Amino acid sequence: MPEISIILPVYNSEKYLPKCLDALVQQTFRDIEIICIDDGSTDKSPEILQAYAKQDSSIKTLMQKKSGPAAARNLGLKNATGKYIMFCDSDDWYEPNMCAQMYQTITTQNVDVVVCGCNIFDEEENVRSQEDLTYYQLKYSGKQPISDELIVQTNVLLWNKIFRTSLVKEYDITFPSGYENDDDCFYWKYMSVAKTAYYLPDKLYNYLRRNNSIMGKVYHKTNKSLYDRLWVLENFYDFLCRYNLDLAKQKLFPKIYVSNWLFCCAFLTNKQQFAAYKIFQTFCKKISPAQAKYLKNFCHPQYILRVGKLKLVELIYHNFESEQPHQKYLEIRLVLLSKLNLFQISLKDAIFRIKIFGLRILKIRQK
Repeated sequence: MPEISIILPVYNSEKYLPKCLDALVQQTFRDIEIICIDDGSTDKSPEILQAYAKQDSSIKTLMQKKSGPAAARNLGLKNATGKYIMFCDSDDWYEPNMCAQMYQTITTQNVDVVVCGCNIFDEEENVRSQEDLTYYQLKYSGKQPISDELIVQTNVLLWNKIFRTSLVKEYDITFPSGYENDDDCFYWKYMSVAKTAYYLPDKLYNYLRRNNSIMGKVYHKTNKSLYDRLWVLENFYDFLCRYNLDLAKQKLFPKIYVSNWLFCCAFLTNKQQFAAYKIFQTFCKKISPAQAKYLKNFCHPQYILRVGKLKLVELIYHNFESEQPHQKYLEIRLVLLSKLNLFQISLKDAIFRIKIFGLRILKIRQK
């Protein structure tokens, strides 16, 4: 039985796969198994996997018809024999000491999950927002008890973490197959039953962001499956109910749902927003009236007035019922030709603003 099972889904990654596999077989910690699942690749990825498997006995190759990364990861979990589980994407790579440091930390600190830092590389030159870059930064350090706030503030990435196999098996934690954002759901499930975490500041994982990857499509607003987030949230809710965790996590789930609803709508067209709202309305029928009432404060389409294809007025309103006063978001924009903001009124975090042609006319902090 190896100490660590590394699960690596592969699909048409011939350009990046050798670098990824080289980094895995050259790990300073060698008590590992590398489970590679080819998801019906049509390029030379299967041949590359077979060649590496012949050279290194720690590599195990599995093949499946194209079923998506969730099915590939589930097959990897089913075949994992290690005490701990790590993940890697086939276009990324580990630092040489990643397994060693992650293993040492989870064993010596006796925690359920370890989270490390990462380096981010763009395949093409892109200007990223500060909010985007901040997302990957660790918000905690050292050993921490897992709370609802910690779960929300920690990124949902799989590849910068090490998990206990025993916890995964005990709660039958799997990936919802057939949807994007399946990795988010695995993270939510695991963290909802884990007790302690350790945050390692070392940047041990190298993340290559490609424009045609799932996340690349998100940032380029070309992904047509973004309300998959809503489907995997339902899968997470079913998980909480199955293990009687829904009452214990009655504050956590709405926070996660609202956060994902807002993110989802930011990248959807008007038509898709109303399709997402239908999904939400159906979901409200299976949760408690109190939760449904809470979620309905934020989960609705943006209100937009158009003439033909030209957007004239946009209204966004969310009423956050939180412990902090004035935690509201209101924005009304009068726009020209769908691009130029002529007039804008906003109330966010107790700050009232008026802008004309993008220039601030008034800014008042509410008492």
